[in-house]
Amino acid sequence: MKKIRFILSLAAVACALTMLSCDPIDHEKPETEKPETEKPETEKPETEKPETETPETETPESPEVPVAEKPNTYVINGTEYTFSSTATSMLGEDIMIAATPAEGYNDLMDIVTGRDEFFFGAMKPNLLDKEIDMMTETGVFTVYTTIAEAFIENVAPGATDEITLGICKMTKVENTVTFTAGIILADETTLAVNITAEAQATIEVNENKIGRRDEDKPLRASFYMEEDGLTYLYFTPSELLYFEEVAEMATWYYYMVVSDDLMTGKDIELSEIGEESTFKFGMVDNIDYEDYFDIDASDLGDTEGMFKIEKIDEGGYAVTLEIIYEGDMYWIEFEGESIHVDETAPEEDNAFAFGDDTFAIEAAALTKSEDVWTLCFTLENEENVYLNMPAGFYDGVSHGFSQSPDMSLTYGDTTYSKANGNSGTATVELDEEAGIIDVEFTNYDDCELYYIGEVTI
Repeated sequence: MKKIRFILSLAAVACALTMLSCDPIDHEKPETEKPETEKPETEKPETEKPETETPETETPESPEVPVAEKPNTYVINGTEYTFSSTATSMLGEDIMIAATPAEGYNDLMDIVTGRDEFFFGAMKPNLLDKEIDMMTETGVFTVYTTIAEAFIENVAPGATDEITLGICKMTKVENTVTFTAGIILADETTLAVNITAEAQATIEVNENKIGRRDEDKPLRASFYMEEDGLTYLYFTPSELLYFEEVAEMATWYYYMVVSDDLMTGKDIELSEIGEESTFKFGMVDNIDYEDYFDIDASDLGDTEGMFKIEKIDEGGYAVTLEIIYEGDMYWIEFEGESIHVDETAPEEDNAFAFGDDTFAIEAAALTKSEDVWTLCFTLENEENVYLNMPAGFYDGVSHGFSQSPDMSLTYGDTTYSKANGNSGTATVELDEEAGIIDVEFTNYDDCELYYIGEVTI
């Protein structure tokens, strides 16, 4: 809340007091003639205004970013310590790395679920090889540590209250991942880490990218159709399996229409496209419906840019695109297989898959509290699955563990959550009046849940 201060000068106060002290009774005063006097003209002596120098103010220096020079070390307030165990792996498309001063650990999950202090970092592959300002980065990353002298519960996009400065960088060479970070905590503790770890399994990174304005994201899904000498292509950062999901589940997407004569695999400037060729490009934002545009090579206006498209095989394409529309940049870097627009999802049974086992879901019940609601699914083996989510997440929109520490899924002795270093996404739509709920959950690895049907509230 802004504080507005009204300041009265002493002169104004004195003036106001003088006016209030005037006698309200009229008194008749004798008329007197004031003698006329000539005011002698006097010349005001010229005085030179002394020159005053504005004092120079020094701009405070930016704090120095703490650095850990040696591999597998961490530095707290200038004192260096050693990480004796390190590990890296992927969960879904997230690249994770963890380190602990304790000896004897080889597995990342063992480090983050063990009893010893540790440091953990993770990010999407589109942030690899970039120096990230943790205070302003909007791409997906997370950092936390249980080291007592520099405890951080969680730093992620929009969650930076625990620090005042943070710079980090993750690099990958084959299966070796390196992570460096320099952090100043809110209590002025300085922390620097330098971690290198080699993965036990091959780390395959999705190098396809899609971006708009200041967003740079992994390109997770693409779809195609070929008809009458034209190729229709669709690209989105959303994790989709079927074209029918684009209109409702994609946060935003690009579409392209390209005639066969432009599928040359060579750079083509938009301004060089002839009248006999077809090129259309557009963006649709399913969250902000007013954020869309469509351009046509026949009417480019101020739009400029280039593209390169090659058909590799049936459904396989290599696409590079950079377009500037109304001063903003839009781009695609893609090589891989696309899904045909006619491919549709098979009908799914209400089921819970865990590891190699799949169980039918027989019933669902919802328990509400003030902030967190819990879904309980009863399985055919008479065990239960519990999905905890904030009350605001039952809106039909995909939500992930990174968005809330209150989101988790528990089955038996296993709990998937952000605190346990897991990835997980749930889409839940509740029709309370009809008593129907639609639930999809995945941890992008060995756990999935699908249910649509009646729910007891």
